[in-house]
Amino acid sequence: MARFFVKLNRMFRFKCRSKQVFFLSLFGLCVIGLFKLVVFVTSPPLLYKVAMATLKENYIIKEDANDNAECSKQIQNINSYVVKLRDVTVDPEKAVKMRWTPNQLKLEKGFFTVPCIGDSPLTRSSFYGGWSHFSTWATAIHITTYAKNKFDEIDAVEGYTIAVKRRRTNNVYLKIIDMYNTYVTVKMMKQKPKDVSVLFIDAHSDESSINEWNVIFGEASQIKDISKKQKYENIIWGIPDGLGPIATYDLPLPFLDDFRHHVVTSGEAVSSDDISCPSLRISILTPSFKTESKRGRVLQHAISNTDDIIEQLHKEFPDCDLMIISTESMNMRQQIQAFAKSDILIGPHGHELSNTMFLHQGAGLIELFPTRYRFFSDNRFRQLASWSNVYYSSWFNMNWMLRDSEVMTVDPDVVIDMVSEMKKILCSS
Repeated sequence: MARFFVKLNRMFRFKCRSKQVFFLSLFGLCVIGLFKLVVFVTSPPLLYKVAMATLKENYIIKEDANDNAECSKQIQNINSYVVKLRDVTVDPEKAVKMRWTPNQLKLEKGFFTVPCIGDSPLTRSSFYGGWSHFSTWATAIHITTYAKNKFDEIDAVEGYTIAVKRRRTNNVYLKIIDMYNTYVTVKMMKQKPKDVSVLFIDAHSDESSINEWNVIFGEASQIKDISKKQKYENIIWGIPDGLGPIATYDLPLPFLDDFRHHVVTSGEAVSSDDISCPSLRISILTPSFKTESKRGRVLQHAISNTDDIIEQLHKEFPDCDLMIISTESMNMRQQIQAFAKSDILIGPHGHELSNTMFLHQGAGLIELFPTRYRFFSDNRFRQLASWSNVYYSSWFNMNWMLRDSEVMTVDPDVVIDMVSEMKKILCSS
């Protein structure tokens, strides 16, 4: 670096002293180091590249038959991605709400009690150097010998139970990622989703979210609702949302078609990949304007002139079935049914577009962006559409008078033109 600045000084004849060259070199090294740190922290595919390489073989568990250690039979660390605990007892009193994040729990030692002889094979460093929440879960395991095991008389929950930690329950994108990761975990364990129960190890109070999980999986429960120690035959630590195939772009996404088919059938929806032209089924997503109570940060965008757009669509496409989707007034089954039978989905950018995953293959998605995304585009739903074999089109609000507002006004003619183009693509494919 110093040589570079010396050559630069000679080339342009800058009057730089040796001290100035030193400090310029030091500043350059700091900038490069900071850039590499930002790339390292914000790039999960790079951070977990080595771990992901072990899961490329169709996400199949390979049992280690040569490991005869007793605790390794009761506690199995599967590629730092899935952990299996056998004959484990869970103590809800060892789960304490965190001060700064009350929806999350700090697990104290003894939350998991596993009967075996020896030491636990799990350590904090077993999970990406302590970056995953599995690191704190690993330190919450208490080992007890069979002779001193006091929990043999407790009736155990039979079968498999997937332990899931949720970050937020009001974000549809994170919820669907959690559900998909849980489904992949179930398939890895070679189980049926309806035969597997789900245990949420968090302190969220959204009961409706638990009912949504009951649609897709077996019985779902939350650790805060358990009043006493509970024994489980098998507890599986499910894949965290920041490490799953979607987060790490592990392509092709494993079991994606199976997941979509299972969700659609569980929601009792009728989905067909056949598109009946010209009478397409056009759906408009009209999410309500939401904010977080504490920070006031917008979670969902809205369109101010939805009625005008709907009126124009009725005039321009009288043969098409027009449907308005308002997820606020719909339960999980109703939402699945609405998205599964849509040929073209129109909606503002927001986490509710995660339901794109449940559109049938060959459908179309039209995403409407507010102004502030013009130069900082969010490609999450474009990726979901691509992975789900859904055609995609987008529009960005260029009305600079509304650049600071999340409620955007969309010219109905723009929507008409985009729907016409999408209709040509769908009907010609």
